[in-house]
Amino acid sequence: MTHEELPFTGIATFLKAPLVAAPTTAVADVAVLGVPWDEGTTYRSGTRMGPRALREASTLWAFQNDFEALYDGEAGVELLGGVRWADCGDVMLGPMWPTDRYHAVVVERLLALYQAGLFPVTLGGDHSITYPALRALYEARRGEPFQLVQFDTHTDYWDEEAGQRFTHGSPMIRADEQGLVSAITQYGIRGLYGKDMHFDLMRSRGAHIFWCDEAKRISPEELVA
Repeated sequence: MTHEELPFTGIATFLKAPLVAAPTTAVADVAVLGVPWDEGTTYRSGTRMGPRALREASTLWAFQNDFEALYDGEAGVELLGGVRWADCGDVMLGPMWPTDRYHAVVVERLLALYQAGLFPVTLGGDHSITYPALRALYEARRGEPFQLVQFDTHTDYWDEEAGQRFTHGSPMIRADEQGLVSAITQYGIRGLYGKDMHFDLMRSRGAHIFWCDEAKRISPEELVA
């Protein structure tokens, strides 16, 4: 946006970026796509409203002119200078859609962005959207697995909940089992777990788990290494 436009005016797109349903690299580098889905939750619903809330909050960081860098005074660095953003709106999802249909439309929208040469950023939605997002990247890479780095509280490696295998707690185990990823590295895992958690199974499959306290004591350079 420009200095003449304030966060509370106009349309609340992400970072006040242009609203473009099918952007190309001629107009953007990063494409933001909302996935308003929360039927994979096992506790509190409501995250279907997440994309809308994140867009509204993001307008507070849009005071600068188009493509200007954001300055982090604490770190002493400039961020995102010259990066062109486009907001692609939301994946159109309906209530009570079966899993296959829900996954298919998310993959379709994200795959189109990859094929256009853009860097997609998804706004959720519960964590079950992670699985179709990973599936889209796998298909964009023509079946080549990739290394997954996950910053999270939970491992999302539950096998099933109440007989359902594609919940917000299962995207990592499904992606791992189906060969979408070559390895998983998780930072910041914390909390209490039951004895049925699959930590040994995850490690046997090559996952690297850094618990929260451990991650806080390791430098960024060591974590990356």
